Amino acid sequence: MMQIASGSGSIQNISIEGHAQSINTLIQLTQEAFYYGFHKAMLLAAVLSLIGVIIMLVFQKR
Repeated sequence: MMQIASGSGSIQNISIEGHAQSINTLIQLTQEAFYYGFHKAMLLAAVLSLIGVIIMLVFQKR
């Protein structure tokens, strides 16, 4: 009886570990997507601010 109980317990642990790994991979994927999106947004904001500064300088020269 003890061996059967320990066997079922190990199977449950394996399934729980598998779920945890899949959840961790999902979290990593979402974090990577967020970071890539954040870097793209920061790059876009930097380009737009640079264009804005150039336009400001052009209008100031006029």
